[in-house]
Amino acid sequence: EMGRAQAAKVGQYVAEEQRDQARMELQVNLNGSINEYEKWLRTYEFYQNEVLPLTKEQREAALLAFEEGAVDYVGFIQNIKESTLLELQAQQALQNYLQARFKLEYLLNSKN
Repeated sequence: EMGRAQAAKVGQYVAEEQRDQARMELQVNLNGSINEYEKWLRTYEFYQNEVLPLTKEQREAALLAFEEGAVDYVGFIQNIKESTLLELQAQQALQNYLQARFKLEYLLNSKN
């Protein structure tokens, strides 16, 4: 009888330790996910607010310069290529932001 009581106490202690360990791991994951989310949110906002408006201007200026003969076809294509690469980087930032947001929401929902 006494042995079973001690075994039950040990079992309860082990279960509590495992629960505490799982909580700590969740908190560490949550903190990392918050940091990742905030980083990609700032990056995405930077592209949206600063870079993408400039790429539109860059394309328009490249077309105007080409039409006026200020740049040749190769120069025009290079300008378009540069603006397109920036737009692709903006899309990658959006993808990373959405993935970080999804992971954070998952962790927050699994915490409850």
